[in-house]
Amino acid sequence: MKTKSPVWIYEHGFRPAVLRLGLWDNIRAGKGTEACLVSFVQILLAPLRCHQDRDPVHLVPSVHNTPMERPWKEANERISAPLRRQLDHMRHSHLFSMDNEMHRFCISEVTLRVVRWRIDNHLTIMRFCRVPGRRDGNSNGKLSGNDSRPATGCVDNRSGNADVSGGR
Repeated sequence: MKTKSPVWIYEHGFRPAVLRLGLWDNIRAGKGTEACLVSFVQILLAPLRCHQDRDPVHLVPSVHNTPMERPWKEANERISAPLRRQLDHMRHSHLFSMDNEMHRFCISEVTLRVVRWRIDNHLTIMRFCRVPGRRDGNSNGKLSGNDSRPATGCVDNRSGNADVSGGR
């Protein structure tokens, strides 16, 4: 299963969401190729949207897509990086050997369980957090308008916008 595949993103993300929730007035997507099919379909369906004054697709560089990039950065800082540091420390302290199959299996099994637990906790926390950063073009970095939108999730039903800038 390739989660960065445009066909996979369309078939498992965009299409089911549109069928269940309806067509968005605008989607925001990264400039990468993973959302090209979603963008194409959104443009084809543009005449069916309620608000014709907006562009159907708003492409942003992924480094400027705060609602998507900030949670990934935080997940790396809170989950991956500390675990990598600890595993490196254990390896350099000769607490396990990567040449030993039993050690590799045990470390892999425990690491996967710890990562799953930490991801679940991180997602629970992120569901109740705002993502600070620019929203309506403010240069002061503060949110404007309704700033109670959760950090995670694909759809902001209040504004009619969807964010499809990366597969999971």
